Amino acid sequence: MRFGAAMLPETLKNWYKKIGIEIMIGYGMTENCAISTHLQPEHNKPGSVGIAQPGAEIKIDPETNEILMKGPYVMTGYYEDPIKTAETIKDGWLHTGDQGRMDEDGFLWITGRVKDTFKSAKGQFIVPAKLEKGFEENSDIEQICIVGLGCPQPIALIVPSEIGLEKSKEELKASLNATLKEANKNFENYQKVSTVVIVKDQWGVENNLLTPTLKVKRNVVSSHYQDLLTGWHEDAEAVVFE
Repeated sequence: MRFGAAMLPETLKNWYKKIGIEIMIGYGMTENCAISTHLQPEHNKPGSVGIAQPGAEIKIDPETNEILMKGPYVMTGYYEDPIKTAETIKDGWLHTGDQGRMDEDGFLWITGRVKDTFKSAKGQFIVPAKLEKGFEENSDIEQICIVGLGCPQPIALIVPSEIGLEKSKEELKASLNATLKEANKNFENYQKVSTVVIVKDQWGVENNLLTPTLKVKRNVVSSHYQDLLTGWHEDAEAVVFE
């Protein structure tokens, strides 16, 4: 299920299917009782979060691509916070903060977070989640954060997994280089990641780089490394260590 967290990788979903466990993908959030869409196992739409559940209406804001939802499951508001409520529910529509698209069959696809979008030095808007998806199958990666506000091209900050840390530096660089080349094939020129940076410190709650639910705080991570981004972008190597 996706509840304001990360999409379940298809590879993991398929692994469970091989051992007889069929996982149904769904999308929702606390503000709508985790009810928005669901993807039945028989639906051949891998990567989608499915169609609207009974009683739910879904539409996409044409300007921001934000997912809007309406239905009897939506909260009446935040406790004693009318300002936040007014920002989140407008004309009866719940503004989810997620970006997405709907195909011709009414299936919803999550593409990113509205607040995560940033503009490169070329004036192009970058949607990090879309780029990060290109790296998700590399088991050498524990965490990834695409940043690059004001840089000519996006930069991928990487925290290696235990598997990655067991490799030599050259082996790890080769692995990430191969993934970078493959991922960039699917990106537009302005989206191509120029540099993968293997950071030296773990990201955690204690250093304020992760939320208590272990999600990357993109704005905090971006600020933490901001002064180093230009140098990394200009480095001759595509994969560098901090």
